[in-house]
Amino acid sequence: MKQLKYFAAILGLLAFVSCHEKDELSLDNAPEKAKNSNTLTIKKANAYVSLFSDYLGEKPGTKSEVQREVDYIDVLVERGDTLMYAFNYKNDAGYILLGAADTYFPILSHNSSGHLKFNEISIESPLYSVIQSFKGIIRDAKATPDYDSEYYERWKDLGDSDYTYEVIPCETPEFITDTKGRRTYSSGKKNIYPQTGMELKYWTQEGGYNYYAENKACIGCPAIAIGMLLYDLNSRMMGDPTTTYPSFSYYYDAYNIKDRTDGTETARKLRMIADIIPNYDWGNTKDATSTATLEDIVEGLHRLGFTQAQAVNYNFETLYRNFTFKGINYFGNEQNFERGVLLLAHDYLNGNGHIWFCDGYYEQAYEVVKKGIFGIVLKRWNEYEDKIYMNWGWAEKLGNGWYTPSDIYWESNEYGSITCKLNTKMIVNLSHYEYPYDLIDM
Repeated sequence: MKQLKYFAAILGLLAFVSCHEKDELSLDNAPEKAKNSNTLTIKKANAYVSLFSDYLGEKPGTKSEVQREVDYIDVLVERGDTLMYAFNYKNDAGYILLGAADTYFPILSHNSSGHLKFNEISIESPLYSVIQSFKGIIRDAKATPDYDSEYYERWKDLGDSDYTYEVIPCETPEFITDTKGRRTYSSGKKNIYPQTGMELKYWTQEGGYNYYAENKACIGCPAIAIGMLLYDLNSRMMGDPTTTYPSFSYYYDAYNIKDRTDGTETARKLRMIADIIPNYDWGNTKDATSTATLEDIVEGLHRLGFTQAQAVNYNFETLYRNFTFKGINYFGNEQNFERGVLLLAHDYLNGNGHIWFCDGYYEQAYEVVKKGIFGIVLKRWNEYEDKIYMNWGWAEKLGNGWYTPSDIYWESNEYGSITCKLNTKMIVNLSHYEYPYDLIDM
């Protein structure tokens, strides 16, 4: 089997072209779409952001008490075709990513911290493949617009001064499986707050995190992702906190050490993880890629105490089931606990890939009210969509946040990089842990 490495340069054949929309383009003077064009205008994109942004903060679905101000809009354009908008908030207070197809619900991803700039998305990041997938979906939606769809009929007047829209968070009453796309019914799935994914927003394969890496190479995505898993087991409030080896805590390990030039306990523990993974392949030079095979990663997890860890094909329902498990609490009673999952994508042919951490779920659930002149209610309806939280392990600048978990781009070869599509895996059964006493004397 080939090694897990970053995505190959072949992904760069379709390079991102982006421009910043800040002072250069006034929303009031933004050009309307051409006749028969299915491009979402920047003015209408702004209307979506204004409508939903209050509910896309740190706790999605709950109205945020913090008012965020848009700093700049990054626009992704390829061959003259506008494909996406990234609305970035001031002071790195998050972003909202929208697709530019007018007949397709545009909000693709969001986060309450960091930012998203298309020209910063490296081909070495799995986010690149996700963006490639989004581009394919958006192009298809624009090429074959369905102006007779119920969605378009409901949302076509957003931004028109004769109409107003209101969104109201609603409950999720019933449980229905296989609910990955946007829909008019609820899945009934319980929301899971991504405590670890958000707290470890600074973790990356740069600077101080690499201090103890062999040859001053990158510490490697396997060490970063497994470190997040151990932190999750140590620190998650609803995760049956357990002592592990090595052990992490918020007070010592959630701080940003990228700019540190001395050794830290966080960096030392990441090196310990790498040493426990058999056959860890260190980069030969400073900041070079460090890797491990899938089999060796699973074996490393077994050695670390996750003795039932198993790699399986990606499936959203399986992913969600592995977010929760039953256990016995401090008082001897059975309780539901939570645990993150490791996701990875790899290409056997070229030996490229990445492993990252996923630990959050929520269902976007809104009642939408459309009103005409004099505030007359014209229509009410409900809309729902699943979101999962990804921490890619490249700090805030590479798009940590909430993403649609639809299998159309995680499992299908139709959209996005073949690197991600051929072998998208999850490592599951991480709720079972046995303290590795045999490692203490290492």
